[in-house]
Amino acid sequence: MANFLDHNGIDSGLTKEQWCERLHPAVKHEARRRILEVAPDWKQRNAAIDVQSSDADVRAAAQAVIDAVAAIRAKSNEIEASLTSMSDADILAFAATDDAHWQ
Repeated sequence: MANFLDHNGIDSGLTKEQWCERLHPAVKHEARRRILEVAPDWKQRNAAIDVQSSDADVRAAAQAVIDAVAAIRAKSNEIEASLTSMSDADILAFAATDDAHWQ
């Protein structure tokens, strides 16, 4: 298999899969940023406790936080898995912060 060509059209020395693996940290970083935007650490800790509350409203609010975080994590995994199926041009233009990836 031929190596992936970099932004200048030069052999990167990496396969397409290896190139895409190097994008994973950027996706993970963006997922963390989005998670903390929705639910800061303290809110996640509280939700983990409040989900066991006897108050249905408190439980529902906690579950909403947990579900929002889980959705971002799932989307992050989906983005990482889809990278190698993108065109070479799309991989080179990939920006983890682009909202289009997270919809």
